[in-house]
Amino acid sequence: MTAAELPSSFTELKKLKFLWITVSNLTGEIPDTIGEMEALVHLDLSINNLIGKILSSLFMPKNLSIVYLFRNQLSGEIPRVVEALNIDVIDLSDNKLTGSLPDDFGRLRNITGLSLFFNQLSGEIPDSIGRLPSLMVLKSVHQNLSGTLPPDFGQLVGVVAFNNHLIGELPKSLGNCNGLKIVIVYNNRLSGDILSGLWTSLNLSVLILSDNSFTGELPQRVATNLSRLEINNDKFFGTSPAGVSSWRNLVIFKASNNLFIGTIPQELTSLPYLKTLFLDQNRLSDSLPPDIISWKTLNTLNLHQNKISGLIPQQFGNLASLTELDLSENQISGLIPPQLGLLRLTLLNLSSNLLTGRIPIQFENDAYANSFLNNLVLCAGKPTLNIRKCDSQVEPLKSSKHPS
Repeated sequence: MTAAELPSSFTELKKLKFLWITVSNLTGEIPDTIGEMEALVHLDLSINNLIGKILSSLFMPKNLSIVYLFRNQLSGEIPRVVEALNIDVIDLSDNKLTGSLPDDFGRLRNITGLSLFFNQLSGEIPDSIGRLPSLMVLKSVHQNLSGTLPPDFGQLVGVVAFNNHLIGELPKSLGNCNGLKIVIVYNNRLSGDILSGLWTSLNLSVLILSDNSFTGELPQRVATNLSRLEINNDKFFGTSPAGVSSWRNLVIFKASNNLFIGTIPQELTSLPYLKTLFLDQNRLSDSLPPDIISWKTLNTLNLHQNKISGLIPQQFGNLASLTELDLSENQISGLIPPQLGLLRLTLLNLSSNLLTGRIPIQFENDAYANSFLNNLVLCAGKPTLNIRKCDSQVEPLKSSKHPS
């Protein structure tokens, strides 16, 4: 539609229940008489160019259930007073709202979804929001929210509160929240151990705790449905549990820059759906698992900057889906298995190890020019690979056929 303001005459429609004008190039402010539309149930003015404040009158109609104002240019504070106590969903995300969350949101006993992300809100999340009996989804990311999460969460399906300034521990009530499917709280200042009840929450599928200061050891068991676990840049410690073989549905496991020690257990290679594994920048030691039980879908393996020693297992050459392999800055020795040359690697980094002999012929091209740096006894047929040229008596490593 041609850019235009919402006519104030709309608010004279006293029996109108459903007002839906989205993606329509609306400009200007929301009429302050909108609260006089006493029959209004569903208000959707999302994805326009509305400006100005959300006036307190907007939350007055007693039957109002849906409020969608996301992706506009609205500014100022959210109204402090809310009289429309039957509201089911509020989505004010992707605006320019400031100030704190109103305590009156804690009176919305029927609300199931509250989305506030991509604004400039600050202050604490009122404890009363954690006690809302019907709230299932809370999204408040990329804000300046501070303080602790409300302690009484218990009915939620998802908690999404990344990129804030939240402190303290995760509420204990989350460990008893059986309907929980998603917890995404990365890039805050949260700390403490993760409750066992959260690890094993019945329906949990996504748990992203990265860039905080969480501590503790990994559990023997996790939720059966857990497919994505990210704990980068935290303070988890201990060894990888043998029970990791029961994490059957895990697809993404990122645990970079923690304090893990010990050996990478053989059981970790049995996960049938694993595609991404990051264990870099830890304190893992000893040899890599000599046999790969599964890993048929693995496409990214990053073990950079640990204390891993021993040989590169020949079985790595059987990982047909592998496209990125980083074993740099370890103490790995011996020859590079020729089978690795048959993989379709878009990223290979074996730098800063103790590797010897000649690299597989397939890697003798400029695409891998920085893949073998700082391996003093390693050589190549081409001097352009930033490693020394092999003497004539060093036989090239060849492989006759792709391993089965």
